[in-house]
Amino acid sequence: MSQIKLIVSDLDGTLLNDKKEMDSNIKELIKLLRLQGIYFTIATGRNFNLTKGIIKELDISLPYICNNGGSFYQKDKCIKINQIEKEYIKNIIVCLKKYNIPFIVYGLNSIYTNNLSEKLEYFVNNIKEIRRTNILEEICDEKIIKITVDSLDFDNFELIVNDVKKITSSINFNKSENSLYTITDANATKGKGLIYICNLLNINLNSVMSIGDNYNDYSLLDNSKVKVCMKDSQEELKNISDLIIGSNNENGVSQFLKQYFDI
Repeated sequence: MSQIKLIVSDLDGTLLNDKKEMDSNIKELIKLLRLQGIYFTIATGRNFNLTKGIIKELDISLPYICNNGGSFYQKDKCIKINQIEKEYIKNIIVCLKKYNIPFIVYGLNSIYTNNLSEKLEYFVNNIKEIRRTNILEEICDEKIIKITVDSLDFDNFELIVNDVKKITSSINFNKSENSLYTITDANATKGKGLIYICNLLNINLNSVMSIGDNYNDYSLLDNSKVKVCMKDSQEELKNISDLIIGSNNENGVSQFLKQYFDI
């Protein structure tokens, strides 16, 4: 246990309950972990605008991962991005629009949307400080970090995935959670993001514990010494986890950490 120097946690379905409320004991626990020389940070599929309030609330000063490894921040400063190659953005958007599938394109400063589903509408409504554009050329001029696609009610979704992947091999088009998929640069994964942060902090991966619940957390756990998942996690995650802990609706993360580190 004493080998662990860094804990990296997912947010939705892990540190947040199904009502998007924070584990009520985690803030105090992070302070106690710090006293033991154990640091805590976040790896999320959320963009910066949906993450920064949580970072401030938890008083996290370490670098953290947004957009499934598409961007990295330290407090409010962007320190690294893995953008989708500019030459392919327009063709990817046109391909998705051909099927009229719901999606959001996330640039550093703007978002572009199409036929929003209920899930994607939630994200848009909660992004307060970013410009929304309906002009394709404008979003194509930006650094694009991520495209989130909702596959719900699309029986031919694999056809869409295959069509997009024909445009370039330099992207990931992976399941994120439930019916949501994300398109990112090929280098944008939580696992590669963890390696980047550990290099910054001079921390060995053998000193890392990670906690998650969904498909996009697989690479994060896979690159960590101690792999932890929530009890309602996807089976793929359970299969590689060392420990399966309680529910995100019952402060599962803080309860586990308190017991594991004997705080």
